[in-house]
Amino acid sequence: MKPVKLLKTVSKKYAKESADSAFELSHRKHVADYSKKLAKSRHLDSKLALLIAYGHDLGRTKEGFIGKGHALAGSNFCSNLLKNETHLSNKKIKKVAKAISLHSKKKIIDDSYCELIKDADSLAHYKEGLISEDDWAELYRVYASKIDSIDIKVSPIDNWHEVWKNNLESLLEDSDSQDIYSPSWVHKKRIAIRQLKIINKYFIKLDKRNKEFLKSLNSLLNTYFHSLENPRKYFVLNEFVKSLNLDLEELQLMLEGDLAESTQEIEIILKDNDVYSKLDHLIEISSEKLFLPSDKIIKKYKLDAIWTKDYKNLIDIIANSENESNYDFHDARIIGKKFKYLYDLNLIDFSSKHLYKSIADFHKASGDLHDIDDLYNYLNNYLDSELNIDELFLSMNHEEEALYEKCSKVIFFYKLLKRN
Repeated sequence: MKPVKLLKTVSKKYAKESADSAFELSHRKHVADYSKKLAKSRHLDSKLALLIAYGHDLGRTKEGFIGKGHALAGSNFCSNLLKNETHLSNKKIKKVAKAISLHSKKKIIDDSYCELIKDADSLAHYKEGLISEDDWAELYRVYASKIDSIDIKVSPIDNWHEVWKNNLESLLEDSDSQDIYSPSWVHKKRIAIRQLKIINKYFIKLDKRNKEFLKSLNSLLNTYFHSLENPRKYFVLNEFVKSLNLDLEELQLMLEGDLAESTQEIEIILKDNDVYSKLDHLIEISSEKLFLPSDKIIKKYKLDAIWTKDYKNLIDIIANSENESNYDFHDARIIGKKFKYLYDLNLIDFSSKHLYKSIADFHKASGDLHDIDDLYNYLNNYLDSELNIDELFLSMNHEEEALYEKCSKVIFFYKLLKRN
Protein backbone atom coordinates (compact mmCIF):
# COMPACT_ATOMS: atom_id res chain seq x y z
CA MET A 1 0.00 0.00 0.00
CA LYS A 2 1.21 3.52 -0.75
CA PRO A 3 2.52 5.35 2.37
CA VAL A 4 -0.05 8.17 2.41
CA LYS A 5 -2.97 5.82 1.83
CA LEU A 6 -1.68 3.50 4.56
CA LEU A 7 -1.43 6.21 7.25
CA LYS A 8 -4.68 7.79 6.10
CA THR A 9 -6.49 4.46 6.52
CA VAL A 10 -4.83 3.57 9.82
CA SER A 11 -5.38 7.02 11.36
CA LYS A 12 -9.05 7.01 10.33
CA LYS A 13 -9.56 3.52 11.82
CA TYR A 14 -8.17 4.45 15.24
CA ALA A 15 -9.82 7.87 15.26
CA LYS A 16 -13.19 6.13 14.78
CA GLU A 17 -12.44 3.69 17.59
CA SER A 18 -11.31 6.36 20.07
CA ALA A 19 -13.43 7.54 23.00
CA ASP A 20 -13.93 10.96 21.38
CA SER A 21 -14.24 9.80 17.79
CA ALA A 22 -16.07 12.91 16.51
CA PHE A 23 -13.26 15.19 17.67
CA GLU A 24 -10.44 12.89 16.53
CA LEU A 25 -11.90 12.50 13.03
CA SER A 26 -12.52 16.24 12.70
CA HIS A 27 -9.09 17.19 14.07
CA ARG A 28 -7.37 14.66 11.80
CA LYS A 29 -9.06 16.21 8.75
CA HIS A 30 -8.29 19.79 9.79
CA VAL A 31 -4.60 19.03 10.34
CA ALA A 32 -4.36 17.24 6.99
CA ASP A 33 -6.06 20.12 5.16
CA TYR A 34 -3.81 22.75 6.77
CA SER A 35 -0.73 20.61 6.12
CA LYS A 36 -1.51 20.46 2.40
CA LYS A 37 -1.99 24.23 2.22
CA LEU A 38 1.16 25.01 4.18
CA ALA A 39 3.23 22.52 2.16
CA LYS A 40 2.14 24.23 -1.04
CA SER A 41 2.84 27.78 0.20
CA ARG A 42 6.22 26.76 1.69
CA HIS A 43 7.24 24.66 -1.33
CA LEU A 44 7.53 21.45 0.68
CA ASP A 45 6.65 17.85 -0.24
CA SER A 46 2.87 17.58 0.24
CA LYS A 47 2.96 13.76 0.50
CA LEU A 48 5.51 13.93 3.29
CA ALA A 49 3.41 16.62 4.99
CA LEU A 50 0.31 14.38 4.81
CA LEU A 51 2.20 11.40 6.24
CA ILE A 52 3.13 13.53 9.23
CA ALA A 53 -0.40 14.95 9.53
CA TYR A 54 -2.13 11.55 9.49
CA GLY A 55 0.40 10.07 11.90
CA HIS A 56 0.80 12.93 14.36
CA ASP A 57 -1.88 11.80 16.86
CA LEU A 58 -1.65 8.01 16.48
CA GLY A 59 0.22 7.94 19.78
CA ARG A 60 -3.05 8.98 21.39
CA THR A 61 -5.67 7.22 19.25
CA LYS A 62 -3.72 3.95 18.66
CA GLU A 63 -1.20 3.74 21.52
CA GLY A 64 -3.39 5.34 24.19
CA PHE A 65 -0.90 7.95 25.41
CA ILE A 66 -2.32 11.20 26.78
CA GLY A 67 -0.44 14.50 26.87
CA LYS A 68 3.11 15.05 25.66
CA GLY A 69 3.93 11.32 25.70
CA HIS A 70 1.68 10.72 22.71
CA ALA A 71 4.10 12.45 20.33
CA LEU A 72 7.00 10.04 20.87
CA ALA A 73 4.67 7.02 21.00
CA GLY A 74 3.10 8.05 17.68
CA SER A 75 6.53 8.64 16.16
CA ASN A 76 7.71 5.13 17.08
CA PHE A 77 4.51 3.50 15.83
CA CYS A 78 4.57 5.33 12.47
CA SER A 79 8.28 4.67 11.99
CA ASN A 80 7.83 0.91 12.46
CA LEU A 81 4.68 0.82 10.33
CA LEU A 82 6.29 2.66 7.40
CA LYS A 83 9.45 0.52 7.59
CA ASN A 84 7.51 -2.75 7.60
CA GLU A 85 4.62 -1.96 5.25
CA THR A 86 6.02 0.45 2.62
CA HIS A 87 9.05 1.08 0.44
CA LEU A 88 9.49 4.64 1.72
CA SER A 89 13.17 5.56 2.06
CA ASN A 90 14.77 5.58 5.52
CA LYS A 91 15.59 9.27 5.05
CA LYS A 92 11.91 10.16 4.59
CA ILE A 93 10.78 7.87 7.41
CA LYS A 94 13.21 9.65 9.74
CA LYS A 95 11.77 13.03 8.69
CA VAL A 96 8.23 11.82 9.39
CA ALA A 97 9.21 10.29 12.74
CA LYS A 98 11.11 13.39 13.85
CA ALA A 99 8.27 15.78 12.98
CA ILE A 100 5.68 13.64 14.79
CA SER A 101 7.91 13.26 17.87
CA LEU A 102 8.39 17.03 18.17
CA HIS A 103 4.96 18.32 17.14
CA SER A 104 3.88 19.15 20.72
CA LYS A 105 6.94 21.33 21.39
CA LYS A 106 5.31 24.48 20.02
CA LYS A 107 7.67 26.94 21.78
CA ILE A 108 10.71 25.57 19.94
CA ILE A 109 11.50 26.24 16.28
CA ASP A 110 12.81 23.18 14.42
CA ASP A 111 13.26 22.16 10.77
CA SER A 112 10.71 22.88 8.05
CA TYR A 113 8.56 19.71 8.37
CA CYS A 114 8.54 19.92 12.17
CA GLU A 115 7.40 23.52 11.85
CA LEU A 116 4.74 22.62 9.31
CA ILE A 117 3.02 20.09 11.58
CA LYS A 118 3.29 22.39 14.62
CA ASP A 119 1.60 25.16 12.63
CA ALA A 120 -1.04 22.88 11.10
CA ASP A 121 -1.85 21.45 14.55
CA SER A 122 -2.07 24.97 16.02
CA LEU A 123 -4.32 26.17 13.18
CA ALA A 124 -6.59 23.16 13.74
CA HIS A 125 -6.74 23.81 17.49
CA TYR A 126 -7.60 27.46 16.77
CA LYS A 127 -10.38 26.44 14.38
CA GLU A 128 -11.70 24.00 16.99
CA GLY A 129 -11.69 26.66 19.72
CA LEU A 130 -9.10 24.83 21.82
CA ILE A 131 -6.51 27.60 22.18
CA SER A 132 -6.64 29.89 25.21
CA GLU A 133 -4.73 33.14 25.70
CA ASP A 134 -2.22 31.17 27.78
CA ASP A 135 -1.31 29.06 24.75
CA TRP A 136 0.73 31.95 23.36
CA ALA A 137 3.09 29.82 21.25
CA GLU A 138 0.16 28.22 19.42
CA LEU A 139 -1.54 31.59 19.02
CA TYR A 140 1.59 33.14 17.53
CA ARG A 141 1.94 30.18 15.18
CA VAL A 142 -1.64 30.76 14.03
CA TYR A 143 -1.04 34.49 13.49
CA ALA A 144 2.26 33.94 11.67
CA SER A 145 0.83 31.17 9.47
CA LYS A 146 -2.08 33.37 8.39
CA ILE A 147 0.23 36.14 7.16
CA ASP A 148 0.51 35.49 3.43
CA SER A 149 2.85 38.40 2.83
CA ILE A 150 4.59 41.16 4.73
CA ASP A 151 3.74 44.46 3.10
CA ILE A 152 3.53 48.11 4.09
CA LYS A 153 1.44 50.69 2.28
CA VAL A 154 2.43 54.35 2.51
CA SER A 155 -0.20 57.09 2.78
CA PRO A 156 -0.29 59.97 0.20
CA ILE A 157 2.15 62.83 0.78
CA ASP A 158 -0.61 65.35 1.62
CA ASN A 159 -1.52 63.27 4.68
CA TRP A 160 2.09 63.31 5.85
CA HIS A 161 2.29 67.07 5.40
CA GLU A 162 -0.96 67.65 7.30
CA VAL A 163 0.19 65.49 10.24
CA TRP A 164 3.59 67.21 10.20
CA LYS A 165 2.02 70.67 10.36
CA ASN A 166 -0.51 69.67 13.05
CA ASN A 167 2.20 68.15 15.23
CA LEU A 168 4.41 71.19 14.82
CA GLU A 169 1.59 73.54 15.78
CA SER A 170 0.66 71.32 18.74
CA LEU A 171 4.05 72.10 20.30
CA LEU A 172 2.95 75.72 20.61
CA GLU A 173 -0.46 74.88 22.07
CA ASP A 174 -1.36 74.87 25.78
CA SER A 175 1.50 77.25 26.62
CA ASP A 176 -0.87 79.24 28.86
CA SER A 177 -2.97 76.27 30.01
CA GLN A 178 -3.31 75.09 33.62
CA ASP A 179 -2.26 71.69 32.29
CA ILE A 180 1.16 73.00 31.22
CA TYR A 181 4.14 70.89 32.36
CA SER A 182 1.83 68.22 33.81
CA PRO A 183 2.77 64.55 33.11
CA SER A 184 0.07 64.28 30.40
CA TRP A 185 1.32 67.53 28.79
CA VAL A 186 4.92 66.26 28.84
CA HIS A 187 3.90 62.89 27.37
CA LYS A 188 1.89 64.50 24.58
CA LYS A 189 4.74 66.85 23.59
CA ARG A 190 7.34 64.06 23.65
CA ILE A 191 5.26 61.89 21.32
CA ALA A 192 4.66 64.83 18.94
CA ILE A 193 8.40 65.56 18.79
CA ARG A 194 9.32 61.91 18.17
CA GLN A 195 6.76 61.70 15.37
CA LEU A 196 8.00 64.94 13.82
CA LYS A 197 11.59 63.75 13.74
CA ILE A 198 10.56 60.52 12.01
CA ILE A 199 8.57 62.47 9.41
CA ASN A 200 11.46 64.93 8.95
CA LYS A 201 13.76 62.05 8.10
CA TYR A 202 11.25 60.87 5.49
CA PHE A 203 10.95 64.36 3.97
CA ILE A 204 14.74 64.59 3.63
CA LYS A 205 14.70 61.23 1.83
CA LEU A 206 12.09 62.55 -0.58
CA ASP A 207 14.00 65.74 -1.39
CA LYS A 208 17.56 66.55 -0.28
CA ARG A 209 16.75 70.28 -0.45
CA ASN A 210 14.83 69.80 2.81
CA LYS A 211 18.01 68.90 4.68
CA GLU A 212 19.09 72.35 5.88
CA PHE A 213 15.63 73.55 6.86
CA LEU A 214 14.78 70.36 8.73
CA LYS A 215 18.22 70.26 10.33
CA SER A 216 17.37 73.59 11.99
CA LEU A 217 13.98 72.27 13.02
CA ASN A 218 15.46 69.05 14.46
CA SER A 219 17.95 71.07 16.50
CA LEU A 220 15.07 73.01 18.03
CA LEU A 221 13.06 69.82 18.60
CA ASN A 222 16.05 68.25 20.36
CA THR A 223 16.22 71.19 22.76
CA TYR A 224 12.48 70.94 23.43
CA PHE A 225 12.70 67.17 23.93
CA HIS A 226 15.71 67.46 26.24
CA SER A 227 13.74 69.76 28.55
CA LEU A 228 11.10 67.02 28.95
CA GLU A 229 13.36 64.04 29.64
CA ASN A 230 13.82 64.34 33.41
CA PRO A 231 10.19 65.29 34.21
CA ARG A 232 9.01 62.27 32.24
CA LYS A 233 11.57 59.98 33.92
CA TYR A 234 10.78 61.05 37.49
CA PHE A 235 7.03 60.82 36.90
CA VAL A 236 7.29 57.30 35.44
CA LEU A 237 9.58 56.13 38.25
CA ASN A 238 7.25 57.55 40.89
CA GLU A 239 4.20 55.91 39.30
CA PHE A 240 6.03 52.58 39.13
CA VAL A 241 7.03 52.78 42.81
CA LYS A 242 3.42 53.63 43.76
CA SER A 243 2.09 50.68 41.76
CA LEU A 244 4.11 48.23 43.89
CA ASN A 245 2.09 49.09 47.03
CA LEU A 246 5.16 49.02 49.26
CA ASP A 247 5.92 51.29 52.21
CA LEU A 248 8.26 53.62 50.31
CA GLU A 249 6.95 57.03 51.29
CA GLU A 250 10.44 58.50 51.70
CA LEU A 251 11.47 57.39 48.19
CA GLN A 252 8.22 58.75 46.72
CA LEU A 253 8.82 62.12 48.37
CA MET A 254 12.32 62.22 46.88
CA LEU A 255 11.00 61.40 43.41
CA GLU A 256 8.21 63.97 43.72
CA GLY A 257 10.79 66.59 44.73
CA ASP A 258 12.97 65.76 41.72
CA LEU A 259 9.88 65.83 39.49
CA ALA A 260 8.87 69.30 40.74
CA GLU A 261 12.40 70.64 40.29
CA SER A 262 12.82 69.22 36.79
CA THR A 263 9.37 70.50 35.77
CA GLN A 264 10.40 74.04 36.67
CA GLU A 265 13.45 73.64 34.43
CA ILE A 266 11.24 73.08 31.35
CA GLU A 267 10.18 76.72 31.24
CA ILE A 268 13.74 77.92 31.84
CA ILE A 269 15.16 75.81 28.98
CA LEU A 270 12.37 76.77 26.56
CA LYS A 271 12.67 80.48 27.38
CA ASP A 272 16.47 80.58 27.36
CA ASN A 273 16.52 79.01 23.90
CA ASP A 274 13.57 81.06 22.62
CA VAL A 275 11.99 77.79 21.48
CA TYR A 276 8.40 78.97 21.01
CA SER A 277 9.18 82.00 18.83
CA LYS A 278 11.68 80.04 16.73
CA LEU A 279 9.15 77.27 16.18
CA ASP A 280 6.53 79.81 15.22
CA HIS A 281 8.94 81.30 12.69
CA LEU A 282 9.76 77.91 11.16
CA ILE A 283 6.06 77.14 10.76
CA GLU A 284 5.61 80.48 8.97
CA ILE A 285 8.38 79.87 6.46
CA SER A 286 7.71 76.14 5.99
CA SER A 287 5.56 76.73 2.90
CA GLU A 288 8.62 78.23 1.18
CA LYS A 289 11.33 76.03 2.67
CA LEU A 290 9.71 72.58 2.57
CA PHE A 291 9.82 70.73 -0.77
CA LEU A 292 7.36 67.87 -1.22
CA PRO A 293 7.15 65.97 -4.52
CA SER A 294 3.80 65.00 -5.98
CA ASP A 295 2.33 61.55 -5.39
CA LYS A 296 2.90 60.82 -9.08
CA ILE A 297 6.63 61.35 -8.68
CA ILE A 298 6.66 59.53 -5.35
CA LYS A 299 5.21 56.41 -7.02
CA LYS A 300 8.42 56.14 -9.02
CA TYR A 301 10.36 55.83 -5.76
CA LYS A 302 8.50 52.57 -4.95
CA LEU A 303 8.18 53.69 -1.34
CA ASP A 304 5.89 50.81 -0.35
CA ALA A 305 8.69 48.41 -1.24
CA ILE A 306 11.30 50.52 0.59
CA TRP A 307 9.24 50.67 3.81
CA THR A 308 8.47 46.94 3.52
CA LYS A 309 12.18 46.19 3.19
CA ASP A 310 12.88 48.34 6.28
CA TYR A 311 10.29 46.38 8.25
CA LYS A 312 11.75 43.06 7.12
CA ASN A 313 15.16 44.28 8.27
CA LEU A 314 13.58 45.01 11.65
CA ILE A 315 12.22 41.45 11.74
CA ASP A 316 15.78 40.18 11.27
CA ILE A 317 17.12 42.47 14.00
CA ILE A 318 14.51 41.43 16.58
CA ALA A 319 14.55 37.75 15.58
CA ASN A 320 18.33 37.71 16.03
CA SER A 321 18.19 39.62 19.31
CA GLU A 322 20.57 38.15 21.88
CA ASN A 323 18.14 38.66 24.82
CA GLU A 324 21.15 39.37 27.01
CA SER A 325 20.35 42.84 28.29
CA ASN A 326 17.68 45.52 28.40
CA TYR A 327 19.85 47.54 26.03
CA ASP A 328 19.55 44.89 23.28
CA PHE A 329 15.78 45.29 23.48
CA HIS A 330 16.00 49.07 23.70
CA ASP A 331 18.08 49.35 20.51
CA ALA A 332 15.52 47.25 18.61
CA ARG A 333 12.72 49.33 20.15
CA ILE A 334 14.24 52.57 18.82
CA ILE A 335 14.34 51.12 15.30
CA GLY A 336 10.77 49.80 15.53
CA LYS A 337 9.37 52.97 17.06
CA LYS A 338 8.91 54.68 13.70
CA PHE A 339 6.61 51.91 12.43
CA LYS A 340 4.43 52.14 15.53
CA TYR A 341 4.17 55.93 15.45
CA LEU A 342 3.50 56.17 11.72
CA TYR A 343 0.79 53.50 11.94
CA ASP A 344 -0.79 55.36 14.88
CA LEU A 345 -0.86 58.46 12.64
CA ASN A 346 -2.44 56.51 9.74
CA LEU A 347 0.59 57.28 7.57
CA ILE A 348 1.45 53.64 6.93
CA ASP A 349 -0.58 50.45 7.04
CA PHE A 350 0.41 46.81 7.51
CA SER A 351 -0.85 43.83 5.51
CA SER A 352 -1.76 42.19 8.86
CA LYS A 353 -2.83 43.70 12.18
CA HIS A 354 -0.46 41.27 13.91
CA LEU A 355 2.53 42.95 12.26
CA TYR A 356 1.52 46.14 14.08
CA LYS A 357 0.52 44.46 17.34
CA SER A 358 3.90 42.75 17.66
CA ILE A 359 5.67 46.11 17.31
CA ALA A 360 3.32 47.76 19.82
CA ASP A 361 3.77 44.92 22.36
CA PHE A 362 7.55 44.98 22.00
CA HIS A 363 7.59 48.79 22.23
CA LYS A 364 5.64 48.72 25.52
CA ALA A 365 7.52 45.87 27.22
CA SER A 366 11.02 46.98 26.19
CA GLY A 367 10.15 50.57 27.17
CA ASP A 368 9.08 49.41 30.63
CA LEU A 369 12.35 47.47 30.93
CA HIS A 370 14.26 50.64 30.11
CA ASP A 371 12.32 52.50 32.82
CA ILE A 372 13.32 49.84 35.35
CA ASP A 373 16.93 50.39 34.33
CA ASP A 374 16.45 54.10 35.01
CA LEU A 375 15.11 53.28 38.47
CA TYR A 376 18.09 51.03 39.21
CA ASN A 377 20.41 53.88 38.19
CA TYR A 378 18.46 56.32 40.35
CA LEU A 379 18.59 54.01 43.37
CA ASN A 380 22.34 53.47 43.02
CA ASN A 381 22.76 56.90 44.62
CA TYR A 382 21.05 55.66 47.79
CA LEU A 383 22.54 52.19 48.31
CA ASP A 384 24.52 53.36 51.35
CA SER A 385 21.65 55.37 52.83
CA GLU A 386 19.12 54.25 55.43
CA LEU A 387 16.47 54.02 52.73
CA ASN A 388 14.90 50.53 52.93
CA ILE A 389 14.82 49.37 49.32
CA ASP A 390 15.48 45.60 49.58
CA GLU A 391 11.81 44.77 49.05
CA LEU A 392 11.69 47.26 46.18
CA PHE A 393 14.60 45.53 44.44
CA LEU A 394 12.84 42.19 44.82
CA SER A 395 9.65 43.57 43.23
CA MET A 396 11.68 45.17 40.44
CA ASN A 397 13.35 41.82 39.72
CA HIS A 398 9.95 40.10 39.45
CA GLU A 399 8.66 42.84 37.15
CA GLU A 400 11.82 42.65 35.04
CA GLU A 401 11.42 38.89 34.59
CA ALA A 402 7.81 39.33 33.44
CA LEU A 403 8.82 42.01 30.94
CA TYR A 404 11.68 39.89 29.60
CA GLU A 405 9.15 37.12 28.99
CA LYS A 406 6.88 39.52 27.07
CA CYS A 407 9.79 40.63 24.89
CA SER A 408 10.86 37.02 24.35
CA LYS A 409 7.37 36.12 23.12
CA VAL A 410 7.52 38.86 20.50
CA ILE A 411 11.00 37.70 19.49
CA PHE A 412 9.54 34.19 19.05
CA PHE A 413 6.83 35.63 16.77
CA TYR A 414 9.48 37.44 14.70
CA LYS A 415 11.48 34.21 14.43
CA LEU A 416 8.33 32.59 13.02
CA LEU A 417 7.96 35.42 10.49
CA LYS A 418 11.60 35.10 9.48
CA ARG A 419 11.14 31.34 9.10
CA ASN A 420 8.17 31.91 6.79
